[in-house]
This record gives sequence, structure tokens and C-alpha cells, in this order.
Amino acid sequence: MGHRGFSPDIEPYADSWKQGTWSVEFKQPQLHIARSYTPLPPKLDMQSSPDLRFLIRREKNGEVSNYLANLPPNAIIEIRGPQAEVDLPTDATDIVFLAGGTGIAPAMQVAYTLLEKRTEGQKPKIHIIWANRRRADCVGGLSSSPSRTASERKSTPHLAEGVVRELQLMRTRHPEHLSVDYLVDEERTFLDQKMISASTRRAAGDMSSKLLFVSGPEGFVSFFAGPKRWEDGQEKQGELGGVLGQMGLKGWQVWKM
Repeated sequence: MGHRGFSPDIEPYADSWKQGTWSVEFKQPQLHIARSYTPLPPKLDMQSSPDLRFLIRREKNGEVSNYLANLPPNAIIEIRGPQAEVDLPTDATDIVFLAGGTGIAPAMQVAYTLLEKRTEGQKPKIHIIWANRRRADCVGGLSSSPSRTASERKSTPHLAEGVVRELQLMRTRHPEHLSVDYLVDEERTFLDQKMISASTRRAAGDMSSKLLFVSGPEGFVSFFAGPKRWEDGQEKQGELGGVLGQMGLKGWQVWKM
């Protein structure tokens, strides 16, 4: 995983932080391949953020992720965007976010926009469930639910520690609105239908105000919500399938990220 930075304080990024989820495209110039990545929100413990930051997993056969990982410091790269994805409604009351791996970035965008950029009366209850393969991917993370608190084994320093610290800080700033649970495959804590049911049952809003997001690798999204589909050269939501489709959730709008 790695960070790359740009200035977010000029238009159009400043407006994007207030609206909803969004991404930018990085271009691999030799292969003419572009991939979309979701910026992490600005650091909460800084007066201003000079960078636009990303959490990117270097995939073995990932042309763009390997290209970015091999760049020297201060390299100039091509980006395109921002590309708006989901406009977050002002009347949202309950949000559940299922995040797999680097899918935590859109979850943090949602929490930042709704808790830091909206007025008190517009802040919903947000529950983020972050599933990872290894403890190193979320080292330091302490779940809001005591029964789901993973073990705190020693681990080598990892970039994700910074992400966890920011999640913890956001929880401290908004204890009545944000809860986070950390799941780790190697510790045998898994995201399943029972956990999703428990999270959705706690919500009390009507259909127009309850949102459930699924974000992460393609296989993660497909397993829990069914695959997206390509139509007219664009990636669309597709039918709801997977675990959520089998559950027959009522009153929830589901978004695949």
C-alpha cells in the first residue's frame, strides 16, 4: 500500500469533499491504462491538508498500482477527475458500510463528509465494518463492539496504522454517530450475514434515509452484493445479488462502490 499526494485545496476538490463519494483516475502512460482511486479525507488533526492522499494496495499483476509504487518521490503523474460517484443525501439517518481492504477509503470519505461537513442535525449514525486478511492491514484497530475486538498482537509498522489512527480520531470526535468494527481473517473474525443483520436491525429510519455501501475488491463486492455490470461503456450498479440479495433487505438503498 502507498500514498501519493496532490493539493486538495483548489477547485474542484474542495466542493467534492462536501458532496459525497468521488474518485480520480491515475494513468499509466506507457500502457495507456487508467484506474480509479478514492482519496482519503484530509487529516483531522491538522489545520489544513497540503496533500490529496491515497491508500493503494500494490497488486502482483496490477499495471497501475505497480507503476505508482515504483515512482520516485516528487514524480509528476497524470490524473483525471474528480469523478462524482454517490451524492450523499442530507436526510440520511443510518448508514452501514461494508469495507474490504482498501475499500475503507470510500467509507472514510462518507464519514468525513457527513460528520465533518454537515451540520449537527444532518449527521446520521454510521457503522463501518472493515474486513481485512491480516492484522497488519488494520494494526491498532479496536472495535466499537467489545465482542468483536480483535487481539492486539505485535506487528511490524504498516502504512494502514495511519488510517486506523484517523478512524479512531473520528470516532472520538463523533462518539454518538460513528462506530467501527475491525475483522481479520487470520484471527477468524469474519463478515457474515448474521453481523450484517445485526447492523441493519439497529437502524430506525425510513427507506429514503437508510444507505448500505459495499466497497472493496471486485470479488468482495460481488460476494456480498452481486457484480456490477457494463452498459453503454459505463460501469453500472447491476442487480442486487450475493449475500445481501439473499437476505431480502427491506428499507435499505444499496450502493456498490
